[in-house]
Amino acid sequence: MNSKIIPVLCLFALLSLQNFAGIHLAGFSRVMSSTAKTGPINPKNGQYANYSFLVYSYNGTLISSGYINVTYKSPTVPMQGCINATMDSWMNPFPLSTSSWEAVNTSDRRIVEHSSNIWSGIGYYQLWIPLLVAVGDDIAWWITPDANATVMDAQMLSLPNRTIDCWRVECVAVGVSPDPKELNETAWFDKLTGHCARYIINNTDGYYDLSILETNIIAGKRVHNLNTGLNYTAIQEATDAAETLNGHTIFVEEGLYYENLIVNKTLSLIGENEEATIIDGNENGTVVLVLANNTLVTGFTIRGSGDKIVDGEHAIRCGIMVGGYETPFKSALIVNNSIKNNYFGVLLWYSFNSQLINNNLENNTYGVTLDSIFHSEIVDNNVSNSSIGISAQGALQSSISRNNITFNNIAGLRMQDSYFNTINENILENNGYGIDLSGSDSNGITGNIMTSNDNGIFLGRSNSNTLIGNNAANSFYGMRIRSSSNNTLRNNSMAQNYWNFAIDADYLSETIQDIDTSNTVGGKPIVYWINEHDKQVTTDAGFVAAINCSGITVKNVNLTRNNFGVLFWSTCNSTIENANISDNWVGVGLILSNHTKLNNCVVANNSEEGIVSMGDDNNITGNVIKSNGRTALWLYSSNRNIINNNTISNNGESSIGLESSCNNTITNNEILSNVGGISLYSFSGNNTIHDNTVFDSRETGIQLTFHSESNLIYHNNFINNTRQAYPESTNVWDDGYPSGGNYWSDYTGVDLYSSSEQNQSGSDGIGDIPYTIDRYPLVGMFSDFNATSEYRVQTICNSSISGFTSNGTSVSFNVTGEESTAGFCRICIPTALMNATYRVFVNGTEVQCNLLPCSNSTHSYLYFTYSHSTKEIVIIPELTSLIILPLFMIATLIIVTIFSKKRIDITQRAHTHSLRVRVWCV
Repeated sequence: MNSKIIPVLCLFALLSLQNFAGIHLAGFSRVMSSTAKTGPINPKNGQYANYSFLVYSYNGTLISSGYINVTYKSPTVPMQGCINATMDSWMNPFPLSTSSWEAVNTSDRRIVEHSSNIWSGIGYYQLWIPLLVAVGDDIAWWITPDANATVMDAQMLSLPNRTIDCWRVECVAVGVSPDPKELNETAWFDKLTGHCARYIINNTDGYYDLSILETNIIAGKRVHNLNTGLNYTAIQEATDAAETLNGHTIFVEEGLYYENLIVNKTLSLIGENEEATIIDGNENGTVVLVLANNTLVTGFTIRGSGDKIVDGEHAIRCGIMVGGYETPFKSALIVNNSIKNNYFGVLLWYSFNSQLINNNLENNTYGVTLDSIFHSEIVDNNVSNSSIGISAQGALQSSISRNNITFNNIAGLRMQDSYFNTINENILENNGYGIDLSGSDSNGITGNIMTSNDNGIFLGRSNSNTLIGNNAANSFYGMRIRSSSNNTLRNNSMAQNYWNFAIDADYLSETIQDIDTSNTVGGKPIVYWINEHDKQVTTDAGFVAAINCSGITVKNVNLTRNNFGVLFWSTCNSTIENANISDNWVGVGLILSNHTKLNNCVVANNSEEGIVSMGDDNNITGNVIKSNGRTALWLYSSNRNIINNNTISNNGESSIGLESSCNNTITNNEILSNVGGISLYSFSGNNTIHDNTVFDSRETGIQLTFHSESNLIYHNNFINNTRQAYPESTNVWDDGYPSGGNYWSDYTGVDLYSSSEQNQSGSDGIGDIPYTIDRYPLVGMFSDFNATSEYRVQTICNSSISGFTSNGTSVSFNVTGEESTAGFCRICIPTALMNATYRVFVNGTEVQCNLLPCSNSTHSYLYFTYSHSTKEIVIIPELTSLIILPLFMIATLIIVTIFSKKRIDITQRAHTHSLRVRVWCV
């Protein structure tokens, strides 16, 4: 027999005698006892174990012992041991008894020896394990010399009420006679205390699984008042003792203390080891409540307050709470503690001059909560895995500095209604909000690093704060200022965020900030001008805002990844041109800004609107507005604007939307493949919408909702929209006769008659019957061309028209259509441009041209037909000079020859063909 185990076996026997025979043995003294919980040992059979828990001392070594009574199918068998356990077993037909015990060192209270003994009707096994050291250490076993046991690895062991960091040990041994069997045991030992947390024993006759529910070996008086020299078994006992006075120091040795501690004296509570000196609230309210000034709490793990609010009182669910509304103005120094698994990790409530330094707070519902505090410091703490890492409400003149705040799902640092505080040099990573201020003024936010948060810094209703040298990266918003004013920003960097910088305001006053170009977005300066005039933005700008300015020019810039690319607010007589404004929340905001020109820009891929206008008399011309998440161009309460010659495509809602906007002109825009075309919402009236082409809208080409009345809509081409029009109000859908209405690609009427009543023979390019809302629907697409700077030529044609030219005495253009189909064209020519007898040539051949009766002194209306082919069409006036006509014929022959060659090539490639049309007059 191994010599080292002999004392252990003797001790085991003596303990058994004392337990069951009541014999008092020399050298033994009972230190403490407690009754443990009852738990199921075999859920399958409904078996239960009742156990009590005793602690003894033997020759300076603390020994924990006890007994477990187990009811099996066979008669009750007493089982000796020191563990609180549940057992799940396969029972063999033989009676079984098992025991386990541990020897604990008095100096460090770690396990010296662990023994498991199993007796069955067919064998006897005893396993002995000395103090565990590290992974891979071999373990000595008594009973079988060739047996082995090894510390396999470290594992987290999940028990019903907590998770324990353990060493996992595996061992194999062979039992002794009369029927030796191989025995396998796996055991998990708590790294912190060394106690066996669980073991599984398995042999050919049965399987036994015992798990510790509680490790509660606190033997001896291990709480010491260093001033009086008195010793205590509990911390509360020490603090409440009459001999314990203000200013005393209470030293607590390592161990697990189930207490809800109330400190109402000015004391220094010092734990021996932060990780091993544990105060556990047992899920039953605040763990440490400090009600005295100048209290020190250091060197503890403080856990288990519970995570529920009882009767609305969150204050009774804290790891540490200092003060309270019933006992205000208390202060404490809380330093070098581990505070975890509480509802509120630390709550400073109506506290002043408190310090929370170098603590580790994790897995609390709320990490640090500061409620109505004054002149306190939260410094060098780690706060993680909470809903809100640090939450301050009503904080005044306090400092939150150099904390590492990570993985808090709502906010890393949230401050509400707090003033004159400093937030400096914190690291905030992987939180919801990084720094979130609401209703908080005159705070300093300096040198913080925010990475991978939903929002880096957010100011909401917070004024006169100073933000200097902060860095926000890889977040959804880098920095967002909402409904706040008079904040100062210097040397802040925002890069690689989805949106780098955002200003959200409802009123002009909320746009007033002091932001200079030392602040950057994506490495480019922020241009934020207030009350500036007649200035041009540099081309390297990354964000542009002009507030209450005039004469501002934004040109040749590339503006991306902010909530606005350009924001004009109360800014007038300014220009935005040749700019790329893409991948922002909103591309351009013209808020209460008038007489602004937005020309020749690309406004694309913005998440919401491409352009938002809430101003009057603006000119939005020649832009490409595409692939924006919602409406391409949104006008709200905007009047007398001109929206002209824009290409608007593939936007998520309407291409152009108006709400409460009147007297605007929407003309000559190409609107294709949007969800909706042109939309007029409530109280948008007296707008003129003409000469636009709207095609392939996935919903409606044009809609006018309730109270959008008295709008004039004509000369538009509505082509292949899922729903061409959705009118809910009374509007005018034509420009009278002979000007006409709109072209609708689904119109099924014919054009055999003319006149305002469509009752005279002869085609005029207008359908003979109305198109529901349109009295004079066009049977061909409408086009409008600049003949000169002063005069325009208009056509209604079932061909595509290109290459329009005019020299003052003639006009010419190409027409393209499907091969061998009939084409027609109605052309309107101002008489001031050309006024004579007209001749029309198609690919050099004169065709019949009808001057319609609707012609008048100001406009001539011509109607002619042709067949789509490879021939050129030319329309010329009759010449009075015989010399001019031959010259024209020679020129036409040359043109026809060249053009015909081109058309032969086209014929080989497609079934559409172009014709050249020329109109002359004398």
